[in-house]
Amino acid sequence: MYGKINISVKLKLVVGTKAMGGPIDYMYIGPMDVKSKYDAKKNQLQLSGEFTAAVKFAKTHDLYFRLRARRKDQRFDREAQSGNVPKIYGKSPSRGDTAGRIVVTDKVPKNAIIVSIY
Repeated sequence: MYGKINISVKLKLVVGTKAMGGPIDYMYIGPMDVKSKYDAKKNQLQLSGEFTAAVKFAKTHDLYFRLRARRKDQRFDREAQSGNVPKIYGKSPSRGDTAGRIVVTDKVPKNAIIVSIY
């Protein structure tokens, strides 16, 4: 399931605040295994990705929260709780993990269930 993030909070989420460790000015968009080449004559560093202004990225991309299991073998469990708080994912049989994680993405599969978050 994906939750579409409202435009009113996208900028704060991407750029951040001082309390969050920001603000950030640019985002690196490219492979996680960054390749680089340095030209000493030009004093120029070339990377395998590109830098995009964080404000521009926030304004031009739809963003979604995605709830993910920690392990592939975790399944939805309507009985799972932590204290008296309901959880979504049950215990992983292979590792014993019980937590999910929330990630932010700008891409969703065509068959995704999308809810709006205001």
